[in-house]
Amino acid sequence: MSASQSAYRRPVLSKAAEKREAASAEQNCLRAALAEAQTRLDSVSKLFPVTRFAINAEETLLTLEGQGVTLLGLRPEKFIGRPVRAVLGRGSVALMHLRRALKGEEVRWAQEVGGYIWEIRCVPMRRGDGSLIGVDGIALNVTEKRNSEIEARWRGREIAALNAILAEVSSVLDLPDVLASVRRQLVQQLLIPGGVLYLLDFSRFHLERSGFWGVPPELLQRVDVLVAELFAASGELYAARGIDGLFPEGRGTSLWQAGYCIPLLVSDQLLGVLVLFSHEMMGLRKHRPAFYDTLGRQIGTALQNARLFSELRSGREQLQALNRRLVEVQEAERLRLARELHDEIGQIVTGLKMTIDLTARETVDRASVQPFHEESKRLVRDLMERVRQMSLDLRPTMLDDLGLLPALLWHFERYTLQTGIVVRFQHGGVERRRLGDPIETAVYRLIQEALTNVARHAGGVPEVSVLLQVAGESLDLWIEDRGAGFSPNQQSAYASSGLSGMRERAGALNGSLTLSSTPGQGTTVAVQIPLSSADGPIEYGGALY
Repeated sequence: MSASQSAYRRPVLSKAAEKREAASAEQNCLRAALAEAQTRLDSVSKLFPVTRFAINAEETLLTLEGQGVTLLGLRPEKFIGRPVRAVLGRGSVALMHLRRALKGEEVRWAQEVGGYIWEIRCVPMRRGDGSLIGVDGIALNVTEKRNSEIEARWRGREIAALNAILAEVSSVLDLPDVLASVRRQLVQQLLIPGGVLYLLDFSRFHLERSGFWGVPPELLQRVDVLVAELFAASGELYAARGIDGLFPEGRGTSLWQAGYCIPLLVSDQLLGVLVLFSHEMMGLRKHRPAFYDTLGRQIGTALQNARLFSELRSGREQLQALNRRLVEVQEAERLRLARELHDEIGQIVTGLKMTIDLTARETVDRASVQPFHEESKRLVRDLMERVRQMSLDLRPTMLDDLGLLPALLWHFERYTLQTGIVVRFQHGGVERRRLGDPIETAVYRLIQEALTNVARHAGGVPEVSVLLQVAGESLDLWIEDRGAGFSPNQQSAYASSGLSGMRERAGALNGSLTLSSTPGQGTTVAVQIPLSSADGPIEYGGALY
């Protein structure tokens, strides 16, 4: 090569070297930028639940990194470089979606892996000429988001179920209708296959089974025992709780192995208990405790409304029966007075008139008229006695003149003469004391009615005990016999004999009346009346009773 040629090529080589150096510097910058971008991406991946992966056109896994790798406990080196079908398995849903992406389609789907929910997005990777070289994908852990969505939907169902139950049970007031509505809504809204309802008997403070559905008899007995044990333990039934092990191992079916016990409350007062059964405990525990508390209070309020309505209706019926009884008593008293006037007093007056007429026609001397005068006086005495007896039957005058105790002593003596039943009377605190006309009249009539019932229904007892005493600020009365008695559930005969009127009379003075009886052992009537209107002590003419 000549010197001139060498001199010519030297600048050309320098320019090529400069270009190579510039290209190398540019590549270094790109590598640095790529490394920086990778570092940033890695940082973002650590902050967010993102997993990145890539496959080539031959379905080979190229990269696998991100939070999901750590979360699932994966070792990327075991999977990178392997065919995707070997990693995912032939026929998997993920492999189907990846192959769609390799055909140029952007794909999104959700899938559960390792107990987590992942939203996966795959985007085709292309060369500059548009040809496919693989798929780039990300998987986002959306488990909490999905759980929140499921929770929100489930809570919405709970609210809808509570609203439906509340709407139906609030639309009825009869207790049987309320129980039927509760059962129907629990089956429809919550898919509860079986349940047992217990209501509290306030008179005995005991839970009694009031209804059930879908539960075999052998389970009922075990639930009865369990609920009784929980009720006996103070406070155990005032919060919803799960119950397990209803049957020993190997007995019963899985459907009845678990249940949920829900208290029915109104203003924190226990009205009853509802025990629900499902196919598994998880089916019941998927509801929050607050849901069962609200359900129990809704049903408790409906039961309380039904109970109050029943009491109102019963009170209305009792008032109507009392009014009918009052009319019957008035008519019976009028009939008795009419018969007394016609049969007794009418005959006496007729006889007296005939005697007077005979005396007027008699013209003989005084001696012959004297027998007629004696007969007239006898008839007048009989008439006066009849009128006096009728007056005493209506209201003894000594009750107004002397007070309660003398009137009762007189009435007991008269009662024994008429019925042959001896009255064993004990008293305390009522001597030398007036209790006020309303109280004295009420007590006298209560004793009078109770003794009449003894004579009618006790079965010929030889005696009856009466105790009347002042205890603190109240007047206590007991009438007890050892006669035939009756079942408390069958009070029709006693009720038709003035029991409703006796309750009404005691209630008019803010008092109470309790009736207890046992077949073959007799009956006891207990009355308590407050002495708010009692007057001070009064001497009975110096006599002490």
